[in-house]
Amino acid sequence: MGTRLAAGRLLYLAKASISYVELDDDVLIARMGWFRVRLHRSDIGVIERQPWEWYWFSGWRFFWATGYVVLGAPGDVVYLEIRRPPLTFAAVFPTRVRRLYLGVVDVHGVRAAIHRWARS
Repeated sequence: MGTRLAAGRLLYLAKASISYVELDDDVLIARMGWFRVRLHRSDIGVIERQPWEWYWFSGWRFFWATGYVVLGAPGDVVYLEIRRPPLTFAAVFPTRVRRLYLGVVDVHGVRAAIHRWARS
């Protein structure tokens, strides 16, 4: 999930060793500290690179009204729109994640890898 603003990640108990995006046979796992979401390949719709200009702190954010989560550091992110939102815990409450923004070091590489994986 990147090393920029690593001190900010500590506020979320998000050491580099437990902050990652992993692609398995049929499941994408995005984790940052205690937050974790599992997405099935068939549930991923839109996959894009998007700027995230106002987000100037490392960590995760959850927006209750719209059901999306931001993980990682400021800058460009990999945006995933989820067809069947999974139930997960964000901000201590169970919720359905409809959109996921991943702040990673290699935005282009991760977006391309997720795109190839999701379409295979």
